[in-house]
Amino acid sequence: MSIQIGFKEIIEPYIDDILYRISIGYPMTAIVGELQLPLNATQARVAIAFHWHAEYAEAKIQLAHHIVEQTVVSAERADTLGEAAGYRAASDIRLKVAALLSPDDYLDKKRLELTGRDGGPIESSDLSPDEAYKQMLKGAAK
Repeated sequence: MSIQIGFKEIIEPYIDDILYRISIGYPMTAIVGELQLPLNATQARVAIAFHWHAEYAEAKIQLAHHIVEQTVVSAERADTLGEAAGYRAASDIRLKVAALLSPDDYLDKKRLELTGRDGGPIESSDLSPDEAYKQMLKGAAK
């Protein structure tokens, strides 16, 4: 009795490593040569993985858009019922979930930028807490 192993069983244990190597620029021929895998079957499996990743990313974006649409509906419903607190809580939660699923569309774009004097880098020094407090008081007195 012979056991037949398909290409899927041979390639599958390596798929994460293959995708990582592709993402950092390794050529497919070098990857399959190192791992001693069949080129055509590996290329086919990688194509399936890329297609699945694209579909998954698109599904997350669509889900985020749906969540935002639900937030608008909840806002309209809460507005007609006069429930401001419930609307605010529901909206905050839904928008945070949408930001996690599709950060490019829904992440808060505000960023805190810290710069030093005249737009330069922030200067730091190794002061004891007492010295730092004294300097802070001197700066506040000016």
